[in-house]
Amino acid sequence: MDRRRFLTGAAAAGAAGLAGCGVLGGPRELRPAETIDQDREQHLRYRTDGQRLATCSLDLGHYNPTGFDLDLHVAHREGTRVTGVTCHVRAPAGKPGVGAGLYLEAPQAEWPPVTFHQTRDGSAEVVSVEDLGELGDGTVTLGFDVRPVEEYRPYPVAVDWAVALSETGLFGAGYRLTGRSRVDLPVSGQ
Repeated sequence: MDRRRFLTGAAAAGAAGLAGCGVLGGPRELRPAETIDQDREQHLRYRTDGQRLATCSLDLGHYNPTGFDLDLHVAHREGTRVTGVTCHVRAPAGKPGVGAGLYLEAPQAEWPPVTFHQTRDGSAEVVSVEDLGELGDGTVTLGFDVRPVEEYRPYPVAVDWAVALSETGLFGAGYRLTGRSRVDLPVSGQ
């Protein structure tokens, strides 16, 4: 048996078997397959190969004495892990270039660093968690207290999502989920 020819053929067959794998081609970009609106919630559902991969949810909670609650959730199928989340949150603003106060509620577990900054034009707060580690195995939730800078008026609250997700396992594919959620903030007391 010609050992070199065998090894070359085996390597070529192995490479062909990995074609399209996230490891070789980088993350696969996905947009929501469907959008579901429920009261003050909006869910973006992502699918791959006809099966549900993940759901990104924007959930406007109830008013509190200083503003309102906002929860962002990323739920995903078993065998996948959220590796990073970046959200541009556009909440009630006052004057042009002055955004709402956006405060992250204390996480229930030990979390990696969460970064905040405002976009150059002041239209959004950018919240980012780059390396979730094992926390990314389950549903990821970021809870916020939003404090508008003016009295309540009907405002849209929007989130631009960028979620890094990977399949666990040696040759698991990588995904980058992007999309926009939007829910109208009703007038105070509704």
